[in-house]
Amino acid sequence: MYGTELKDFIKLPTSVIQKNEFIYFSLPKNSINSNKNLIRESLKILNEKTSRLYVNLEEANDFENFIAQNLENLPTMIGIKLFLGDYKQFSRGSGISGNDSNLELIQKFENLVQFTPKNISLIPELDFTDNEIQVGPTIYSLFQKFNLPFLFISISGPPEAEKVKKLRNIFDYLKLRGLKNKIYFTFSNEYRSEWEIKTFNTFSGMQLVHIDLSNKCTHSCVFCGVWGPEFIEKTKKESGGKMSSASLEFMNRQLPIEVANRVLSELPETVTGVQFGGVGDPLTHSNWLEIIQNFRHKGIQVEILTNLDCENQNDLKNLHLLSNPAKSIQLLVNLSAGNRKTYSIIRPRQSEQVFDKIFKNIEFLNELKNSDGYGVSFTFIHVINKLNYLEMEEMVLLGKKFNARVWLKPLEIHSETHNHYAITPNEKIAFKNSLQAAVDLAKKINVDLIHDDQYFKGFEND
Repeated sequence: MYGTELKDFIKLPTSVIQKNEFIYFSLPKNSINSNKNLIRESLKILNEKTSRLYVNLEEANDFENFIAQNLENLPTMIGIKLFLGDYKQFSRGSGISGNDSNLELIQKFENLVQFTPKNISLIPELDFTDNEIQVGPTIYSLFQKFNLPFLFISISGPPEAEKVKKLRNIFDYLKLRGLKNKIYFTFSNEYRSEWEIKTFNTFSGMQLVHIDLSNKCTHSCVFCGVWGPEFIEKTKKESGGKMSSASLEFMNRQLPIEVANRVLSELPETVTGVQFGGVGDPLTHSNWLEIIQNFRHKGIQVEILTNLDCENQNDLKNLHLLSNPAKSIQLLVNLSAGNRKTYSIIRPRQSEQVFDKIFKNIEFLNELKNSDGYGVSFTFIHVINKLNYLEMEEMVLLGKKFNARVWLKPLEIHSETHNHYAITPNEKIAFKNSLQAAVDLAKKINVDLIHDDQYFKGFEND
């Protein structure tokens, strides 16, 4: 999702716009006639790049001129800024006495709707100063009368305490009325997220989502509560010596692509990122690349929690092609080892050669990045446990070698089996020395390092 104004669009590299991405394109006051050729050309370019172009007009009076001048390149959505003036005309609202919708504004919007071509969605963007008492009822009436997909509230600059308080009261009113629709703040405002948080705007929707694509996994990490060998043997023992049908069904469960596409279609326009991961490896899903492509084509940044045990380099090349612009695809690769020997100890059903294959895939993606100037970014995840905690410096060196961020992630203890791999209090000093050496090395060789030295069992009192 991009929010841009006419003056900034000229500098925007259009190659980064995805075909289904929501583009919020704002036209400033007095620009419809003075910049009509530039606007016409910009709309032509944007309509060729995306099917979800939203153009916001700062003046409702510009609407007819805008339609007439751009009939061949009209966007799919047009936003009209409407100002709530003094508290004069109103209609008595039902359910909560003393709260009234602004009839003048609603009538003005209705006149504009009647003039709008049928294939265009007209969206109000409400602007108000002191007349906040009518904003809530007016929003409620607009949604009820015009079946809007969403509407905007105009904001400018950082959040001011007085307007934040007014907006909280407005949203409280709408919650009492049971409103479930989407209300966004101006997408082109750089402080939008801060406004969302401070005003408790639960109508706007999430910005980041996590989706489990698959419970399947090709690896056997000893600390995994599903695919770890000890966990599998424990499950068999509890089921009379073999895996139960319920356990097998769970381990092989995948999200149907139809469900993934429906989730994507129902996400609010505010979503900017998705993380695929969870019980299994997303790359074991039979449609993983298609699903990621669908999310990228909507302009959503993608994180993938994976072992990167991918056999098909053509799939990796297609993944690379989806990684423009920069930082749009991040691979969080579970390594949990500083060398190939420990890698196979952590994964007793995988050989040391698998370690080599993973880094061959990483090298291939890095070569594509170096060649094209864009590409997939990497974070190497190391689940720190008693089998690998002395290798944290080696882990940092791997990050340096392959231009990756390094995350030293503490083992989470969820069962007695996990306790077998927990660092004990007797190993505390050795662990702390190893971690400090890794931190010092990361600073020296300029590796982005994420770490936590207070999360291990037995260290709580440090």
